[in-house]
Amino acid sequence: GALFTCFTAITLDSWTETMWYAEDVMNPVAGWAYFVALIVIVSFNIVNLYVAVISGAYRSVSERRMQINKIKKSQKVIRRLDAEIQRLGPDSEAAKAAVAQLQLLTGGNKLDRFLAWMADRLAPDEKNRFALNKVAKWFRTLTMHPNVVDECGYPVSVSVLSSAADRNMQIA
Repeated sequence: GALFTCFTAITLDSWTETMWYAEDVMNPVAGWAYFVALIVIVSFNIVNLYVAVISGAYRSVSERRMQINKIKKSQKVIRRLDAEIQRLGPDSEAAKAAVAQLQLLTGGNKLDRFLAWMADRLAPDEKNRFALNKVAKWFRTLTMHPNVVDECGYPVSVSVLSSAADRNMQIA
């Protein structure tokens, strides 16, 4: 009974009727305060939190599934290219072209993969970056304190700050 009553109040299903019954049984202020607190804290906040967590989990699972499908497709192409190389022999021109294509699919050698990884880390998605106006930059600087922010409001990495300090440069 009690859990069902709380559930109907949380889902906002005729909760006012239950509140009036509670006010009739006990102190009217206590019943009013309990139900208003229950609605504000639980219904408006915690239920939205549950929905956000469930949708975030669903999104991460679907992104992971897309990554798995992409890996499976690339593995299928790699197997096909590897079989083609074995069939043609390692010295033929077509085999050399297949090896070059295979290196492109697998990311080349380790140095190329490392450099690509570093490029992704150092320049994150430049198309979504834009300079903030003075008020927005001031507010971002205030909320990010003690971190330093760039003109777009993103935090500046410690390595950049230390490199600038070594060169007697200041990042504003």
